[in-house]
Amino acid sequence: MNRNYKTNKPLFIGVLASGIYFFTKGIMPVPDVLQGFLIGIVFAGYFVGIYGLRHDISKLKEWKKSLLKRLSV
Repeated sequence: MNRNYKTNKPLFIGVLASGIYFFTKGIMPVPDVLQGFLIGIVFAGYFVGIYGLRHDISKLKEWKKSLLKRLSV
């Protein structure tokens, strides 16, 4: 398998969180707060990942870095 493409991290995180959500829902009862958190990560990962397939998201990455920088100080 030839992997000449760059992995879309937000989309990958969304798919991974979706898998975790469905796996844990079928195996054991999960608190509603955790389910809501995972669903939020799924939607955010899907939306940002799909948007990033066609558009440049470098401004979003810079905004995220500056926000984390301001919160850590």
